[in-house]
Amino acid sequence: MRRKVFIAVVALQVLVLLLLAGSRALIVSAGQEILLKASPVDPRHPFMGDYVQLRYNISEIDTRVVPNDITEEDIRRHNKVFVILEEQQGLYQATGIYQTTPVAKPGQVVLTGRFQGLGFPSPLDDGSGKVTAVERGVERTPYIARVDYGLERYYLSEGKGAAIELALREQKNVYAHIRVWRGDSVLTDLFQDQ
Repeated sequence: MRRKVFIAVVALQVLVLLLLAGSRALIVSAGQEILLKASPVDPRHPFMGDYVQLRYNISEIDTRVVPNDITEEDIRRHNKVFVILEEQQGLYQATGIYQTTPVAKPGQVVLTGRFQGLGFPSPLDDGSGKVTAVERGVERTPYIARVDYGLERYYLSEGKGAAIELALREQKNVYAHIRVWRGDSVLTDLFQDQ
């Protein structure tokens, strides 16, 4: 009896691991590939090796510009949101953000993320290496929706972190290949302009 219970527990654990790995493999093999512009935030960690913390061109969405149903009163931090993406000049851009699953039109992709709050635009780099404050003017209501997609951390092969760090210092463009299937996504590659 104990032996059967032990075998059942081990089989269940193996099954769970296979399902976790299989779901990511399914997204990579069956998902649609999209290209996003990425901004490396922290390319090295002394204990974790070469990895990069990323932000994307779709991480901050201007709710004044894109259709949405996001209001501070109706949504909480970490709630699931659905972002509609469309290709524009080779890169995918956010064209809508919703709390309920939207229907994608031809040429659109729906990406699932977690709402992180409404705010004002992030400080900008004016090219001088100094970060400048963004003019807020008379705008008093936060309008930038911040979204995490679970793609913000990417582990690199040994030695590639230094190249990404150099690209960051030289202000080169960094891009991410993402595979999306039914709203779920996997970051498959990170590369920079030559």
